[in-house]
Amino acid sequence: MTSSNLPKVREPLSHFIKVEEFNISRDLNKTLTENNKTLAENSFTEIDHINKTHTPYIDAESLVTSLGTDRKPIRKLLADSAEEDVQKVNGKSSIRISIVKEFLQTYSEQPRPRSTQIKTQTTQQLINEAGRLTYEQIVEQQNSEDNDDKS
Repeated sequence: MTSSNLPKVREPLSHFIKVEEFNISRDLNKTLTENNKTLAENSFTEIDHINKTHTPYIDAESLVTSLGTDRKPIRKLLADSAEEDVQKVNGKSSIRISIVKEFLQTYSEQPRPRSTQIKTQTTQQLINEAGRLTYEQIVEQQNSEDNDDKS
């Protein structure tokens, strides 16, 4: 099947982003690492081989956990987002990365406890890393994984 005949494909962001162990604060390192790994595993990118693009979507529930917040701001974000900016997969909502970036920018500007600021910053780092991925990088990585499987 040529790439022009391929449907849109969803792949977990964890296939393309490696979450390193954090070494920021002894009492937060484990939580930050686990939360960001879960965020990367539960979030995905939708790969469109026809248009040679990809669009990352961030899992709403994992975002709540990663930020260490209650669900209220994320529920509001979901409610305020356009229909095309939210994907529902297996009953779980995921939000287009551009919407999440805007939300995190506003969220990070509000006064918060130091531990919440750290959680927000590490979440933003992961989201920014996902946002920097290009279609070419994703295809290249998929092809190298396919070649590894054949070896």
